[in-house]
Amino acid sequence: MQSELQNELKIMTWNIKGGAALGWENSQQKIKSLEGIVKKIFSLKAEADIIVLTEFIITKGVEYLFEKFQIKGYIWFQTTRTGKNGVLIAIKKKLVNYNELKEQVWYDDIVSSQFEGCNILKVTLPLKFEKELSIIGCRMESGVKKEKEPMSDSEKELLLRMQYDSERNNFDNILIPMIRPLKKGQLYIVCSDFNNARCLGKLNEKFNSQNYNGKSQCNYNLNIIKDTFDSIGFTMVDVDENGNAIPTHKGYYPDDHIFVYGFQPMSFGVVPSAELSDHDILWSKVKVY
Repeated sequence: MQSELQNELKIMTWNIKGGAALGWENSQQKIKSLEGIVKKIFSLKAEADIIVLTEFIITKGVEYLFEKFQIKGYIWFQTTRTGKNGVLIAIKKKLVNYNELKEQVWYDDIVSSQFEGCNILKVTLPLKFEKELSIIGCRMESGVKKEKEPMSDSEKELLLRMQYDSERNNFDNILIPMIRPLKKGQLYIVCSDFNNARCLGKLNEKFNSQNYNGKSQCNYNLNIIKDTFDSIGFTMVDVDENGNAIPTHKGYYPDDHIFVYGFQPMSFGVVPSAELSDHDILWSKVKVY
């Protein structure tokens, strides 16, 4: 029988601003920043059952993070590549059918990743309460192209439009195909930094092109992203009762989000990053249907 602990999960996601650093160039300042990030993760009132870190990198001092995960009873998966931002996913070991997981890591395709276009890590885990859980951590690349100088306003606008259209293409053709097709009875959690997906409408309403009329983000915005997840049965957890997006980036931009499938959202919140990153921590408590 499911215990209450297994039935309810706390999720946290955080863009820790690793910055696609080169490991051999890491400074003492970077190490101190990583130590501060680790302390911040575990200073929260209730430890998360699932942790997703975006802009994660393997850097000098990362052993401190891994040791802390081990002490706190997590297992974890990470993907990194030199010059690219990676993703780390950690889950409490007590939730996982560990022996079955070890077999699947070697013989089944339960871990997959993607670097180009959007940095993605996906893991599918057998849980102790006879459910499978797929966790997808993602950071959408901004598609920023090097600007030539000087640029006219119309050239800047065109560049922005190309950037956002590139992000939309990656969303449609890279991220969503890694989620679909959904398996009946399986649980899904998607934690992503959607990077520049601004919201000019209400999230409790369908996308209205009039809200984005004349804007370069008419094809890539949070309304379109939410509508896409809604259409395949997901629920966005971090939206208030008035349909407002919740800021996570620099206290103003709603860049980081959690979508779930097979769960009922119970609560969510944002924890300031204390200047360790320009993104705040987003968390949510959910309950298995």
